[in-house]
Amino acid sequence: MSKKLGFTLEEHLEHAATICLLKEKLDDLYFECHFNFPLNHKVVLSVTKARKYLALARGRLDDEYLKICGDEGFKKYGHIYYVPTMPKKPSSPQSPNDEGRVL
Repeated sequence: MSKKLGFTLEEHLEHAATICLLKEKLDDLYFECHFNFPLNHKVVLSVTKARKYLALARGRLDDEYLKICGDEGFKKYGHIYYVPTMPKKPSSPQSPNDEGRVL
């Protein structure tokens, strides 16, 4: 019997944390390279290409995650590949402003 293709929700949560960290580090590297090398330098071009491939992988993984997470999972975690993977905090009730209206 073969394993079902794709990740479980738990695997997506784990991999999303890695992807978010990779994006942050790759963005930092890109900006460091951008200020230390000419824009047409092979280092800058390589890092730019890596950022594009990471964005493509992140989008495809997010699509797969959305297929399996369901409404409850999405309400709890949101777009996990685009923000840190922490459950959303319940929204606090809004307080009325001076005129008694809720902001």
